[in-house]
Amino acid sequence: MNGDMEIQQTKNVELKSLMCRILNDKKNYSKDERIAACEQLQQALTLANDVANIGCDWKKLIEDLLFVIKTRQQLDVKRWVSDCLGSLGCIMFSQYNEYLKVMLAEAKLIPDKYEDDKALVLKAVFLSLDLIGNFSWQSRIKLQDVEVLMTAIKNWLEVNDSSVILISLLDTCLAVSKYFPAVFKHSFDDVVDFTVGWYIEPDQPKAVLDKCHQMLVELRPYWHSAIPAAITLMKQFLDDASAYIEDIKTNESKPENMLAKTAAILRALITMLEVLNTPVSPLVADFVEKVFGRIIQLLTHLDDVFATKIGTVFGYMAEVLCIALEIYPKLDFLVNSMKALKIMFKHPSVNEKTMLKILECIGKVKCLSFKLFLCFLICILSSMITIW
Repeated sequence: MNGDMEIQQTKNVELKSLMCRILNDKKNYSKDERIAACEQLQQALTLANDVANIGCDWKKLIEDLLFVIKTRQQLDVKRWVSDCLGSLGCIMFSQYNEYLKVMLAEAKLIPDKYEDDKALVLKAVFLSLDLIGNFSWQSRIKLQDVEVLMTAIKNWLEVNDSSVILISLLDTCLAVSKYFPAVFKHSFDDVVDFTVGWYIEPDQPKAVLDKCHQMLVELRPYWHSAIPAAITLMKQFLDDASAYIEDIKTNESKPENMLAKTAAILRALITMLEVLNTPVSPLVADFVEKVFGRIIQLLTHLDDVFATKIGTVFGYMAEVLCIALEIYPKLDFLVNSMKALKIMFKHPSVNEKTMLKILECIGKVKCLSFKLFLCFLICILSSMITIW
């Protein structure tokens, strides 16, 4: 009995010592020393295995750690503190719902202008789930707690306009999809809608594009159980691309805007084709068969459009054809792809740099005959290239 009490007191002293170093940013401790203390705190929390074993009040611990994030501190230190909050969350178990209430409430209280701080608090929630999954502790968490979390995350996605916060929100969704599929399947459609909404906007930060791409790709098991919905989404992408190109005809003063939107839509289509590449269902094959004709149709509408962004659009069109050929390697489609590339290369807005960008898709195709054709095409077209 006395031995247990001594161990608990020792743990309490250790945590207090670490927190003292983390909180003290002005006098005694350097940034590196504070980060080292955060790393030790993370290890101490995960080794405790249960919040009941940490030897101090977890609410006070959260309060102190959140204080670091919400005050003017070095960003590197704040990031490590966010990791500590994640480590604490992963050992909450029966009290996980209380942890979530505190964290989500605190994130909402942070003013919008401090979006980095909000994102770090939400990132801690994601990390807690990720650690729970990595340690295979899902059975220790009540599913209703994760359900409540997903409802809160979707509500946040509904109103969020910050790309920084979006990353943490989507990371949380990914963790739930990976470790709590029974919960996530009910939110799949909503999360996809939010993700696609961000993904098809032109001029998004690279971090957003990468995260949306990761989101759609890592949801592959869910897509394979929802092939008709995926086909409908891809058809909508093609329809939207057609509508944007039609708009160029009626709004010739701003072709760059429409081309940027078209490029973003085609980028999303490419991602979805990647997701559905294997195994290929008859529905996907049927859709791919129509893709070749639609791309040729879009190209003919761009015959008399002259703009710098047309090369980007052509690059994405070429990649669509490449992936479509991988999915459904058929001679007719190879011929149509040849015709499409010939149209692209002859367009007056395509210069040498753009042409090389279009040809980058060669390495992405497994179809050997298509690769050989492209190599042959390069030889022929090299004599046509002039210096722009």
